[in-house]
Amino acid sequence: MEIFKKNFVKFVNEVNDWKDAINLACTPLLENKMINKNFIPKLISETERLGPYYIMVDDLALGHISPDGSAIKNGISLLYLNKPVAFKKDGTGQVKFLFILSAVDGNSHLNILRELSMTFGNNNFYKEFYNVKKYEDIINLTNKYFKK
Repeated sequence: MEIFKKNFVKFVNEVNDWKDAINLACTPLLENKMINKNFIPKLISETERLGPYYIMVDDLALGHISPDGSAIKNGISLLYLNKPVAFKKDGTGQVKFLFILSAVDGNSHLNILRELSMTFGNNNFYKEFYNVKKYEDIINLTNKYFKK
């Protein structure tokens, strides 16, 4: 699955704050030249300005920005946090699964979004995703629910 490429999934116990989570989640995209150095500060700035508009459901967020040239290639990364981090000043907006989407335009990344929606739209998959401890667990889980 596009949303779970091995080099783009990171597991960490906890982070200091939501900014640290964004930096860690973006690292695989930056290292693989899918985003440039401007992407991360822009995402942090947009989050400060608008709030965490990308929290989709409990514990799941899809960090992204409008295409502005800082996304070089379409892609997605995942930071899997054992201890959720608050994205709102009042301590709410807890995120355990932080995906970061790199989208070069408004359309070409739609397959990634469809895959994300299909995967986490499956309630049983989503419940079991909480028990994942390592990358191989993700592969086993996706094979269980989505192997064709």
